[in-house]
Amino acid sequence: MASRDNRLKAYKNKGKDTDDLRRRRQETSVELRKAKKDDQLSKRRNLSLGESVSPLRDQNQTPAAPTLTMVEIVQGIQGTDKNIWFPATQSARRLLSRERNPPINDIIETGILPRLVTFLDHNDNPDLQFEAAWALTNIASGTSQQTRTVVGLGAVAPFIRLLRSANQSVAEQAVWALGNIAGDGADMRDLLIKEGCIEPLLSLITPKTPPAFLRNVTWTLSNLCRNKNPPPPFEALKQCLPALAQLVHHTDKEVLSDACWAISYITDGTNDKIQAVIDIGIVPRLVFLLGHEEVSVVTPALRSIGNIVTGDDSQTQNALDNKMLGAFPRLLTHTKHSIQKEACWTISNVTA
Repeated sequence: MASRDNRLKAYKNKGKDTDDLRRRRQETSVELRKAKKDDQLSKRRNLSLGESVSPLRDQNQTPAAPTLTMVEIVQGIQGTDKNIWFPATQSARRLLSRERNPPINDIIETGILPRLVTFLDHNDNPDLQFEAAWALTNIASGTSQQTRTVVGLGAVAPFIRLLRSANQSVAEQAVWALGNIAGDGADMRDLLIKEGCIEPLLSLITPKTPPAFLRNVTWTLSNLCRNKNPPPPFEALKQCLPALAQLVHHTDKEVLSDACWAISYITDGTNDKIQAVIDIGIVPRLVFLLGHEEVSVVTPALRSIGNIVTGDDSQTQNALDNKMLGAFPRLLTHTKHSIQKEACWTISNVTA
């Protein structure tokens, strides 16, 4: 009898101590996450593949500026000659976009970052804005200290302003930078929310948004829903839910994956958050995505359903009513062990 009680406590079970159940649920979630910690990166660096130039200049068929030395980069960015700002900034960006060992600390130590932040507000020169934003994005993709250096220099406000840039390439690079900042932790995430990044970010989700741009928007949105200690403000999550309900119907697998990860972060909380997801009508689509051919989509969709069935009886029943069980014969025999394990966790919470 004792062993049966211990086994039941590992799962949702009416009448058991709720605090203990919540703790065990969190422990199980942490264990499952360890197996897939690389499935969704919290930060991403924008690499140069070959000879890369600003896409704005690509459109005008303008050749790339020659790469400058570090001394020339610093002198050019810190100088007063506006004609040198772009090639110097582009050269700095190239160094930061190297696939291996980008000199992030070396660039920080030159003291040029404050000037790069001021370049973000040069609306008369979108090429310069783009290159400065790209350089700062890659610095913010580094360690927490490097990310916070960018934030400490006041880059958040101009990046949020650039979300409304008339130039899509500039806006997209700002999205990427903000995604890296949000991915650094709960305090950085909450700073972006407080500074008002959600509304302009959501405005970028339209039927005309190119898939590559939408991937960055969705990934940044997922980072704004991420982290539990503390969780994001509930009002901010509710603000994101209608957009997520739209994104889970997209055809691009990366958009689907990051949208489902965002939902999994929201449902990994109190029952009122689970109910908000149910109320927006996402559950039928999540159940459908359990049969998706891509593991990168199935994993967060299954996590989301698994979180929903840890809620109260009516919330569990909602998932059952949407025929979630039909997907589980395939999930329980999936070739990926972590999916089998999470499917077992989900089923156990239903049967308990």
